[in-house]
Amino acid sequence: MVRTPKIIAHRGSAILAPENTRNAFDLAISLQADRLEADVRTSSDGVPVIFHDARLNRITNGSGYVSDHTVSKLKTLDAAWHFRDFNNQSLRNKKIEILTLTELLSEYADIPIHLEIKHPNPEFAQTIAAEINKYRQKDNIVVASFHDEVIHSLRKIAPDIPTAATRDETQDLYASRRRLSRWTNYLHEYFFDRHSLSNNKTIAYQTLQIPTEVNFGPFSIDLAEQKFIQHIHRHNLTVGYWTINDAHSMRQLADKGADALVTDRVDIARELFK
Repeated sequence: MVRTPKIIAHRGSAILAPENTRNAFDLAISLQADRLEADVRTSSDGVPVIFHDARLNRITNGSGYVSDHTVSKLKTLDAAWHFRDFNNQSLRNKKIEILTLTELLSEYADIPIHLEIKHPNPEFAQTIAAEINKYRQKDNIVVASFHDEVIHSLRKIAPDIPTAATRDETQDLYASRRRLSRWTNYLHEYFFDRHSLSNNKTIAYQTLQIPTEVNFGPFSIDLAEQKFIQHIHRHNLTVGYWTINDAHSMRQLADKGADALVTDRVDIARELFK
């Protein structure tokens, strides 16, 4: 069945506006994105802030690590210092600032958000859980991280907050399909119910947020193959792919059954999936 995928605005449609800022999130909403995607780190005084890179240099007029500066200092920086639009116009000195997680969750309370934790310390999960519990309904947020221990910690602290699969969990799910791909659909249903992979691991996540492929030296694994998407759906899970910025790839993934597309080009995606 061909699905109309949800459109997730990557850092608020990063190519179209300064990433992870109000400008980007507001633009994505005006373009009718279904969800927002944002990254969260911590200031030196423990305040969660919406920022992708570990360092400030690429985005702002500041320098050094985000985590070395207080939130008050971060708020003084220009979050559009290096941004230029399609007309090569600068947005410097427009008072475009770094947001806190509190501001993001409270100001966009009605918009589903995919939040990626960039800070590697598992203890940071406690702070994130407290913010989510204060400002969010659990059915309109998903938390992901490349740091597996952060996600495991979050699940222990707040098991009701939806999370995306970790890298190890994605590998396990992919491997489980490979192990039984030669068996019949009956055996798939028998061995792969929602709470039991072939290795008896419980599925603790609700969705996968993954690239279309991963590379291991000269070898690559196609994570967007239709059989894997079907295998994901057998577990009553959903899958979103990042970062998909051209119409051809968007259509291909939709035809394969992808549930969501994480994109910098919400304008292209919305035109394609009206």
